[in-house]
Amino acid sequence: MIILLSTYNQKHFMLYGTLIHVSDKNSIDIMIFNDYPPTYYESKYNIIMEIIQENIKNKNVLLVGSSMSGTIVIKLGLELNLNVISNVPQLNYDITYKHAWDNLKDILKSFNDNNHINISNNYISKYSDTYDKKIIIIHGQHEMDIANIEYLKEELKLVTNNEIIEFVEVNDKGHKWFLSMENENYLSILHVLKNNKR
Repeated sequence: MIILLSTYNQKHFMLYGTLIHVSDKNSIDIMIFNDYPPTYYESKYNIIMEIIQENIKNKNVLLVGSSMSGTIVIKLGLELNLNVISNVPQLNYDITYKHAWDNLKDILKSFNDNNHINISNNYISKYSDTYDKKIIIIHGQHEMDIANIEYLKEELKLVTNNEIIEFVEVNDKGHKWFLSMENENYLSILHVLKNNKR
């Protein structure tokens, strides 16, 4: 099963056509969650977790998200012990805000301070000893993404089981969806599903 979480301002899931194609072609079930207008899932997180837990018994599951939801799928994956493909995640609130464009800064400013999500070494360490799946992070060279990736790599130096996260760098300066038919990174989905059995 592939579980998709929509990203910032993606009302109609246009970015995820590749994944829907992969799921259809390979007879993989798909579940989609939306967050429109965007709130970084702060009010929906617990409900989404409950729905996922109710529907994944005896299934091999892959969580997929990008940017805003790329962060959320890492969090869900660690907590529920599920495979993850995270595209250009926003891993640290302050770093993301510093390098964000104006519209994104407005969205970030609207959140309660208690709901800022940071994927820190302490957070990962809470789950890393029992987490036996894989988190694949795909990113390009956009300044916000590079800053977030550098942050996470430093945090991972303090995590014992840091092999759970793998980085895939794409030669592109944009902050966008890289899991596409054109660059064939979508094949990582099937690789994860086949090689990390639940």
